Amino acid sequence: MKTIKIPLSLNVIRKYDFPKKLGLLEILFGKTLKMFGVAWVSCSNGIVWKLNLEDPCHRWIVYGKYEGGQGIDLAKDKLRNGGVYVDSGANIGQWVLYLSDLKNVKTLAFEPVKSERKWLTKCVGVQNDWDVSIFAYGLGSENKYAEIQQNGSKSTVRLDWYQNESNDRERIKIRRLEYVLEKLKVEKVTFWKLDVEGSELDALQGAETFLRDKRIEYICYECHPSNYIQIRELLHFYDYEVFDLIDGELVEKQEESIMNTQNLVATHKNMQGE
Repeated sequence: MKTIKIPLSLNVIRKYDFPKKLGLLEILFGKTLKMFGVAWVSCSNGIVWKLNLEDPCHRWIVYGKYEGGQGIDLAKDKLRNGGVYVDSGANIGQWVLYLSDLKNVKTLAFEPVKSERKWLTKCVGVQNDWDVSIFAYGLGSENKYAEIQQNGSKSTVRLDWYQNESNDRERIKIRRLEYVLEKLKVEKVTFWKLDVEGSELDALQGAETFLRDKRIEYICYECHPSNYIQIRELLHFYDYEVFDLIDGELVEKQEESIMNTQNLVATHKNMQGE
């Protein structure tokens, strides 16, 4: 696979983590990368991925772990001995490209938007020996059809969002996670990345059998002020604790409410410290 030539200085700098890294590298290299348009690129971890370098979000993938960096690091640690990784809201593979090359990891990637799923499928298809299954489903509390607003990585079945925008809509399948896992005969999930743009509570309700039986070890989920309390109550009911991820450490979440969208981690009590 022919890839673009990354500037030597960028290739060196992007290997290091430092404050405001992505913003600084965008200032230094954004215009140069933008000129390549759609191209195959060797990312910071050496994985080759197709990116649209006219899109700043795609350029950030060149610079490093732009989306959920600490969450990716946590997932890599928990998957170091292998396991099942569920990526719901996989988009074009911002997490997949960092985790699916790990030894003995089976990835189940859920991406209901056709354009994003097609992109992800093409990128996964050029990788060697990856165990990745891609599903044309959104996750929810019941098996049904729904409409999704197409807005790239922000696509959502929440039709009350983006009301001032004229986003295209697509009819998609919604499936309960436990329905899919049972069909695949998956006994346990090591790590679940849950980012489904406002439908996280529904997705969790579709996995209640696995939560009840403590068969999902770690959940890294996007949480909104509107669903924070309900999600926390559901997780507590199944004996999961909720944490902030701060400087690589899990810190128990004490707040009764949140003011902004946050990425949080949940794990059941007998997994703490592992």
